[in-house]
Amino acid sequence: MDMSRINLNLATTEYYDRKSAYPAMAAALLVLLLLSIFNVHLYTRNRAEIREYEQKISHLESQAARGQAKREPAPEVSKTEIDSIKERVVFVNRLIAMDSFPWDRFLDELESRTPSDILILRFTTTKDSDRFRIEGNAGSMKEVTEFLKGMERSTVFRNSNLLSVSTLKETGRKENSGGVPAIRFEIETRSAIEPPFRQGSIPE
Repeated sequence: MDMSRINLNLATTEYYDRKSAYPAMAAALLVLLLLSIFNVHLYTRNRAEIREYEQKISHLESQAARGQAKREPAPEVSKTEIDSIKERVVFVNRLIAMDSFPWDRFLDELESRTPSDILILRFTTTKDSDRFRIEGNAGSMKEVTEFLKGMERSTVFRNSNLLSVSTLKETGRKENSGGVPAIRFEIETRSAIEPPFRQGSIPE
């Protein structure tokens, strides 16, 4: 009797070739290295700019002091220029603080605390360097409440508050595919990760 060959695959899981993932891992490491080099370059350039502004401030203040010593009124433009430079220093300081902030840790934590039915629409920073606002859509208030509770349990977020909540009907938008108006919410939270310095401070 002619017996046909029978092939049986008894493997329960598909074999994963780790070597095939090496190129992707190498590319990811290269991107991280390039980002690190760029951040160091940006930090160095901004620090040099701050030192230049501080030297200008010191020079202008010295000129004003000499003018007062001679009983000569200091020109109004000097004070205006000093104030303008100080504002620029504060702005550059804020850029450095934002650049050195551990965004990867912050955003990973935000993603892990976001329920699957929550859609984050916008994420912005406020004038305070440790305060953030999150806007999104949810199917119900229960999901928004769960989101807030998750942020309260986090070691990265603190003082999370619901600023506003509305339905898409109230905002004049269309309902979602399920026929239930989605909820638009806005949350304000603070970061437990302290920035290197606050806005408005100038390093000595």
